[in-house]
Amino acid sequence: MKSEQLLELLATNIRNARKSQGLSQMELAERAEISTGHMNDIERSRRWLGADTFVRLASALQLEPYQLLLPETEQHLLSDYRKITKLKQELQGTLVKEIDSAFSGFLEK
Repeated sequence: MKSEQLLELLATNIRNARKSQGLSQMELAERAEISTGHMNDIERSRRWLGADTFVRLASALQLEPYQLLLPETEQHLLSDYRKITKLKQELQGTLVKEIDSAFSGFLEK
């Protein structure tokens, strides 16, 4: 893969992940602590991003950095990962509530 192709893949994946989460470029830029202009340049494949920015963008999108480099043929993995992550968070929340409720009931006896 040529560097131009990698840059385009990265830009496309960032843009698609941002849109799938309903974020504007400005919102993602704020979360990643970069300027809106820089965000726009990244999504238009006009500018490479440094390692720190790459990690911050992935984090702001709630992804692992490697997921932003997956080819389109493997993008379904991102969707599956997001679903599993959401389910995990919901289960953890439910578990915490159930444990709190059980302890409250136990302490009241």
